Amino acid sequence: MKYIIFEGMSCVGKTGAIVRLANHLVDRDFIRIYGDEIPSPGENKDFQCILQNKEERVVAICSASDDENIIKENRAFLEKADKKIDFTIMSCRDEQNLHDCLYKNFNIVSTDLILTIPLAKITRRKEGKLRSIKWYQTLIDNLSVYLFNKLYAD
Repeated sequence: MKYIIFEGMSCVGKTGAIVRLANHLVDRDFIRIYGDEIPSPGENKDFQCILQNKEERVVAICSASDDENIIKENRAFLEKADKKIDFTIMSCRDEQNLHDCLYKNFNIVSTDLILTIPLAKITRRKEGKLRSIKWYQTLIDNLSVYLFNKLYAD
């Protein structure tokens, strides 16, 4: 299995990055076949969905990871979808118990391909803050699209 995991503390942009990556995939001819509608960029709303393209490659997306119950709900969602998943995109809070819970519930093992994108807060104040946030989001988006494309090609 292949995973991209956006990891970081609360309110650092994990959901926003996942929303933007999901919209990028839809622009690349993936269609939602199960689960929630994908929010628009800028709409930081948690969601779960399954995407598939013409080549029948299947991508699962679970944006929430606030606690162990949500992680278990994400796993149940994927089981209910009853699809062979090629690729999973999700978030994880930077708390060790949630990290361990995620790996346990998704049966992530050392032979899986796991790419973690660490996220942090932008601390620049007042002047230039919006520019800094946009710069950070653009870098994260470029990195996540690049990683997805590389993993998808393999």
